[in-house]
Amino acid sequence: MADHERRLPAVGLVEMGERLPVRIDKLARRLNGMQDAWRFQVVGSITPEVLGNPDVGDHSYNAQNLHTHLRPFAEAAEVIVGITHVRVAAKPAGSKRFESDYFSIGDFSQVSVITLHKSVAEYRGPTVTLDQYLAHLLVSEVLMLFAKINLCHTASKHCVFDECQDRSTLRDCIERAWVRERCVARLKEQNVGTAVIEAAGRVLRWAKRNQWSFVLKFTAGHAITGFCVGTALGWYISEFVKPERAVEVAVAVAVPVLAVAVYARWFMK
Repeated sequence: MADHERRLPAVGLVEMGERLPVRIDKLARRLNGMQDAWRFQVVGSITPEVLGNPDVGDHSYNAQNLHTHLRPFAEAAEVIVGITHVRVAAKPAGSKRFESDYFSIGDFSQVSVITLHKSVAEYRGPTVTLDQYLAHLLVSEVLMLFAKINLCHTASKHCVFDECQDRSTLRDCIERAWVRERCVARLKEQNVGTAVIEAAGRVLRWAKRNQWSFVLKFTAGHAITGFCVGTALGWYISEFVKPERAVEVAVAVAVPVLAVAVYARWFMK
């Protein structure tokens, strides 16, 4: 392993529960391939038996207790993020009551937890995969863990640190994600370098990009595609197009269809 790879701060991922809808080992490899600020690695798992039954009402888990389950893994990496399928609840600062359905929450020092529970993950929207949803939240939590401060804000700026108190704004936040200038300044005050912030930006750009499964469905159902294909078929059937012009017609049809696909993949968001 190269020297620069050994020096990368490690982000330990812990699977909390079983049968998660995301392969976190596969996602870790993908994240490592698109940025060079951190090394994501799976460091362990926690069984449902260890998690026990919900301890907030009859449906949610206290985030502080989830953090406690994660701290024994602290020797495996600089920071630890647990990925779970359970609903997460916490007491906001100054409140005595729990609020449920957090997307993610950390202790701003060592550990954090992100949930894939459908009650919150569904707000990501139809064009965002669970892998992208998780990557977006990982950027937010990991940056705060290394900065060791709470950067979350109630103002809706499409920043990765938006609290999204209105859960329905999450989709727009992912699709327009960035790190606003004020948050960049605070990160730098905490000795988080420009290179790290730029690496986080690369992950955010991937997290909001339409995946090929959506691109193919969008292109196939687009009016331009239907018009081009229908016109070409009509020409061929009526023998309006001579055999020697077939390639030209195929290209004429393919170009606008390809343009629709390119738009859906890179320019729609």
